[in-house]
Amino acid sequence: MHTGKIIYFTNERKKTEFQIKALKMFTKLNEACHEILKKINESGFIL
Repeated sequence: MHTGKIIYFTNERKKTEFQIKALKMFTKLNEACHEILKKINESGFIL
């Protein structure tokens, strides 16, 4: 989103809500990946 270009929107509030939701989901995904990669790095194994 931060590098994308908005091509159409009619409701500023809904656009902002969508952007917030997408960023929260992306943050949650990154946190989950971080934990998984941390465990792999510590153990040296992928199960």
